[in-house]
Amino acid sequence: MHKNSYQLRLAGMTYSCAFREADTARYFGVFCRPQPSEQPQRGMEILAAEEREMDELAARRPAGRSLACLEYEVLTGKASAQLLRHGACIVHGAAFVWRGKAYLFTAPSGTGKTTQFLLWNRLFSDEIAVINGDKPIIRCHADGTVRVHPSPWMGKEQMGSLRTAPLGGIIYLQQAKENAIRRLPAQEAAVPVYTQLLYPAESTQQLRAAAALEEQMLRAAPVWLLRNKGDAASAALTHDTILQEEGG
Repeated sequence: MHKNSYQLRLAGMTYSCAFREADTARYFGVFCRPQPSEQPQRGMEILAAEEREMDELAARRPAGRSLACLEYEVLTGKASAQLLRHGACIVHGAAFVWRGKAYLFTAPSGTGKTTQFLLWNRLFSDEIAVINGDKPIIRCHADGTVRVHPSPWMGKEQMGSLRTAPLGGIIYLQQAKENAIRRLPAQEAAVPVYTQLLYPAESTQQLRAAAALEEQMLRAAPVWLLRNKGDAASAALTHDTILQEEGG
């Protein structure tokens, strides 16, 4: 067995990884395990950073960032490209389980998705459980169901678990001076949600796969726009609005 050969489990699928850096495996934690042999099993897809990419990163590596950490980050896009082939994608957001379903706070970086999750965790800690605090995986199935899965990319707060649940709803965030929430029609939600799918967009095939995945997401679950101040009142407003609309 090669010491850097591992199997990586993502959204119910297993990939073969040969990490270039000896310490990379520790960033993946319980999502990876040593591969039984140096060669992957027949038919198993391979996930790996290219030598060229790692050389380029090494040349402009920020101070204090190890090559293992950079390889871990590079593999985010690599994994999402592979996942797209099976109706799945990494999404930028904080996902949690509430009332048996997965809800997702999503928005561009710095908009407050972690803040909103932490507010929910403070106000409604007995009702919710985290799935992933930064980059969960969305997977669509042939029967029309959409599930939210954990991933090893949990953000600097390292909030995550091994929980998975069917998608219950998406809350898209915007910063504002007053709190307001409204449900978005699919045509209005399409662009904001699509921009938070994390994949390389290197081919027409990938673009189509991502569009098909988002279409299934929007069919499966509602989207709300939350304009908010990042305070406890905004979290309570979201909680009560969804609870009322979903008949809770």
